[in-house]
Amino acid sequence: MEIKSIEPKSNYYEINLSNEKYLIKYEQLENLELYVGKIVEFEDYKKIIDSSRFNEIEIKARNYCLKRIVSNVKVSDYLKKFDLKCEEKKIIIYNLNELGLINDELYIENLISSKKLSNSFSRQKLFSFLKFEGYPLELINEKMKDYTEDEEFEKMENIFSRKYKNLDTSDLKLKSKVMNYFLSNLYPLEKVRKLLEED
Repeated sequence: MEIKSIEPKSNYYEINLSNEKYLIKYEQLENLELYVGKIVEFEDYKKIIDSSRFNEIEIKARNYCLKRIVSNVKVSDYLKKFDLKCEEKKIIIYNLNELGLINDELYIENLISSKKLSNSFSRQKLFSFLKFEGYPLELINEKMKDYTEDEEFEKMENIFSRKYKNLDTSDLKLKSKVMNYFLSNLYPLEKVRKLLEED
């Protein structure tokens, strides 16, 4: 197979190899000693295909990161849809971190800010969610300081006043319903009791 043309494209070179186009980095171009008119052997052709496939996935991952604030966990999840070796995935994530396109701290801050507005996310549920997703414990603890126990109780009071404003606290069935709602969302039992006592 003969190389018909080599054109620069931002960080890559587009190689036209028998009317098929492949994206290659400059280092790969030099390592394979590619030039216009060269007849490419099967081994080099295979390397070109593999490199191009990897580069195209890296570009897609970069575009994914440019559209939103992302974390290492989210990028890793995104890359699962591509057939990548573990080492290739690590290289892409490393490169994206080097470019400053991945920000765990900012992602977790935004996630906490949005989830603490949701009625169904208590502090404990949010903490468990972040831990389950695989974020570092130190980072979770640091960022969870922004979601205080007082804020959580205030949120509980707002939910209670909206959802159960006409509640007769002497009615055990209704009281049980309130408790079940809050406890199912992992709100602390002592705060639920305090809430019911206040009413």
